[in-house]
Amino acid sequence: MSKEEVEVAISALEASVRTIDFWVLIFSIGVAVSLAAEVILGVAHWQKETQLRPLRAEQARLHAIEIADLGKIAEEAKRTAETERLARVQLEERLAPRRLSPDQQATVTVALKPFAGKTVRFDSYGLDAEAAVLGPQLQKALAEANINIDSGLMTRASGGSIALGVYVIGKDQDLVRALIIAFLAAKIATSPDDPSPGGFVSFGNSMAATTPDAMVFVGVKPIVP
Repeated sequence: MSKEEVEVAISALEASVRTIDFWVLIFSIGVAVSLAAEVILGVAHWQKETQLRPLRAEQARLHAIEIADLGKIAEEAKRTAETERLARVQLEERLAPRRLSPDQQATVTVALKPFAGKTVRFDSYGLDAEAAVLGPQLQKALAEANINIDSGLMTRASGGSIALGVYVIGKDQDLVRALIIAFLAAKIATSPDDPSPGGFVSFGNSMAATTPDAMVFVGVKPIVP
């Protein structure tokens, strides 16, 4: 190679080296900036996380309080609904017509079997449709105990006051007591008092000539306030 060619080659290589050094410097600066940025951003992230921790804790506390309050509201609503349901059931029970279930009729029948052959008179007010349903159920329970039934249901009118509940009176006190106990066991409000001290006005079916051993008056369903 001539001297000129050597110098040209050297110049070219030196220019390449300078270019490489320039880009190495640029990349070094970029790396330094990147590292600095990473450090700065890392510190900023740590600072923000430090600020967030108490806020997140407060958020969790407020959320827990909110959940507890919602739980109390739900529990109160549940108690209110249950109270209303019980009140509704009690009202329905007070207003529901008196009826004997098959089990209650069977209980009355079994209790009165020792009085087979006795005669019981049944009476009720003429316009009391509810007693006109309960009365036959009571009569059926007694008839199945082989007790003779003298039915005068819906043949009475009030002579003054209105009798509430079922009344049992009669000459056979053992039978009277047994009837009262059996009816009470069937959850039928029953009293041993005279249902109408002032007397009744009768129409339709008259009482049999022979005085019955006991008399059952099915009065109006008592409404408990």
